[in-house]
Amino acid sequence: MTIKKNGQNSGNLINSLGVQSQVLARNGKSTLLLLEIEPDLDRGIYPFKDIKLSRADIEWLLSTHDNNRGPVDWNDERQREREGLDLRGADLRGVDLHGLPLARIIAGPRFIQINEERYEEAKIHLEGADLYNAHLEGADLYNAHLEGARLRSAYLEKARLFSAHLGEADLSSAHLEGADLGAAHLEGAHLDEAFLKGAELVAAHLEGVLLAFAHLEGADLSGVFFDRETNLEGLLLSNNENVTASLSDILWGDVNVALVDWSTISTLGDENEAKDNKSAYGYGQAERAYRQLSVVLRNQGLNEDASRFAYRAQLMQRKVFWYKRKYLWGKMRDADMECKVATRPFQHRLLLFAMPMASRLHFFRLSATLTHGRKVRAENTFCPESGERGLGS
Repeated sequence: MTIKKNGQNSGNLINSLGVQSQVLARNGKSTLLLLEIEPDLDRGIYPFKDIKLSRADIEWLLSTHDNNRGPVDWNDERQREREGLDLRGADLRGVDLHGLPLARIIAGPRFIQINEERYEEAKIHLEGADLYNAHLEGADLYNAHLEGARLRSAYLEKARLFSAHLGEADLSSAHLEGADLGAAHLEGAHLDEAFLKGAELVAAHLEGVLLAFAHLEGADLSGVFFDRETNLEGLLLSNNENVTASLSDILWGDVNVALVDWSTISTLGDENEAKDNKSAYGYGQAERAYRQLSVVLRNQGLNEDASRFAYRAQLMQRKVFWYKRKYLWGKMRDADMECKVATRPFQHRLLLFAMPMASRLHFFRLSATLTHGRKVRAENTFCPESGERGLGS
């Protein structure tokens, strides 16, 4: 069932300003009344829940959106905080929506805390819809149903597509820069020549996906799922300017990695991120990514590239050890300070100013290997009382 527009042609809907005052009837209800419905997540109430909409309906809603202000213009940065149409629960299966300005639409559940039934009711249905060249920048399509949708050359920058259902969808040449596709189901989708720079694809399902010549510079591919049907021909993972995809914990699944030019990659995004965070955990993740990639490449006969990434893994391992030792020496130094304060209260003031620097200098002269003997000597140096007890124990 579709909302009927009295004698108006859908192609001229937005330009016909007089349309805005007309009542669009559906089962005795007007669209104006539907728009007045306040969304209630707990009760599963949305303005267009389970209502079949047409292109004409969407065009009219866009023209009257936000007190006739119209759709969100993503090119105007001042409008990027505006909310688009609330289409949660709407039925747009197979509808021709190509080229429409749908930036910042709300089309999925915004809070995962709601119960499962309400969670399902909030999902928009766009299965088989034609969204060619549509503007969906910043759209909230969390868990939306887009199976088989035509999204070729669509604009989805910064869109929220976490856990969205995009199986068999056509996303060729689509703009998905900075989009969140974490845990999305993209099985069998076409992403050839798509632009995914900086996109989040953590734990996304990419089995059977066509990724030929797609741009994934700086994307996070941690934990994604590949299989032997996934096509990585000409995949671009780096722009040679330290903007490289993160590849830790990927389930490679016998995908043909020989189709990727690995010579263009000097460091992985995992290492670049570790350099920013400067932690043992970050470098550990980078080490794991290099080792996993090295094994996959070696298994497919790419020994030269495998050896290069294995060497990077060893460098990351050294960083892990260094940061772990730094953490342990810091803990020892803190314990020493507490010991001094506890055993010599009258030296508390002096300790706060003089001992920290002396302690740091002495500890960094010690060997990085934490043996029991060196630990005892450190205690003797900075806390004789506890050191003597340690020797006697």
